Amino acid sequence: MITALPLAVLIGHTQSPSVRHQPSADVNGGQNVNEAIEELRREALTISEVCSACGLGRSKVYEAIADGSLKARKAGRRTLVLRDDMKTFLAALPEARPEL
Repeated sequence: MITALPLAVLIGHTQSPSVRHQPSADVNGGQNVNEAIEELRREALTISEVCSACGLGRSKVYEAIADGSLKARKAGRRTLVLRDDMKTFLAALPEARPEL
């Protein structure tokens, strides 16, 4: 006879909720976990990562690079976009107008 296992057991969460670490718990130097993860993120993104982060297709990203609205850098054959440049590009996009 097959029995159903609780989802927590299937995904490896067998501790009670009160024992689990909270994501905002302090780590080294009083930093919370979210701040530590933010520090570890790469500053340069590949085209695929930019597409995922922006929700745009490769063609639109390359068009934005070609027309100068998105700054990109080259490291050998790899095209990279700095996070700040991606944020600037997104902030400069026109606002959406509500559908009537």
